Amino acid sequence: MILVRRRGPATGREGGLSMLHRIGLVAAADTTVLIEGESGVGKELVAASIHGRSPRSDHQQVTIDCATL
Repeated sequence: MILVRRRGPATGREGGLSMLHRIGLVAAADTTVLIEGESGVGKELVAASIHGRSPRSDHQQVTIDCATL
């Protein structure tokens, strides 16, 4: 499992490039990913980016909101 953590929005010059680099690394891995962060920081956008760049992008993405469980 790969854990991607953010303490703020995935925007800005330094933070954005760093996050894009991490997304590329995670997308290439054949593993489960847990994305944590505060409300409104873009976790679903990160998940969609990882899925879109992964070899599994032709399959359906399953997103689980753990707060509702």
